[in-house]
Amino acid sequence: MVVASLVNTERRMLKAMLAKPKYSWSLEEILSDCEWHDQAVAVGAGQGLADKHLVTIDESTTTEV
Repeated sequence: MVVASLVNTERRMLKAMLAKPKYSWSLEEILSDCEWHDQAVAVGAGQGLADKHLVTIDESTTTEV
């Protein structure tokens, strides 16, 4: 069972994301909904969920000059 192997940060993120299924979440929205201030926590939880095939990650980069 995949859910039993989730760590707390993954559970917290998955719970928040299940409130809006089919929604494309931004990093800022995840940080806000999970009440996190550290991007590394969100990235780690998201990668963990992706590794377990519970979410997919779409990345983009922006360069400002």
